[in-house]
Amino acid sequence: MLSTRLVELMATRSNEIAAAVLEATHNDRHLPAFGKLPDSDLLMRFEDACKKLSLALSEGDEAMLARHYESLSLLRHLEGIPLHEVIWAALLFKQQLLRYAQEHCCEQTAYDLYTEVELERLVNGVFDKVVFYLVRGYERALERESTQERWKVAATL
Repeated sequence: MLSTRLVELMATRSNEIAAAVLEATHNDRHLPAFGKLPDSDLLMRFEDACKKLSLALSEGDEAMLARHYESLSLLRHLEGIPLHEVIWAALLFKQQLLRYAQEHCCEQTAYDLYTEVELERLVNGVFDKVVFYLVRGYERALERESTQERWKVAATL
């Protein structure tokens, strides 16, 4: 099945997928703040994301997905990356992942075309959750920051 092949590819070729995503982020005009981050850090994060998504697709571990993307979003907030770039990068990741799957999994038989639709449905479902957890993590980071500011003001009274 195509989705099984994608999960295997994500686990075994995460470095190739991550390199494709890194190149795509370099070429995307919507991600100027990402250009300030070290390539080695981005590459490591994209590889890790591949492995986490592989687990999410194969095992349905939503709690792991939540922890990973909420903490990643917090990190991006601390690095000064705007939320819209965090979300755009996630969507770009999804796009590159699906492109990689089409190039490496499909022989374009009728069955492959059918299972490609299934794959896109599964990946879109996981990425809907990714976006939710990224936003929730970013909001929590903003909330923490706001609470710290309120305590600083209160301490001066």
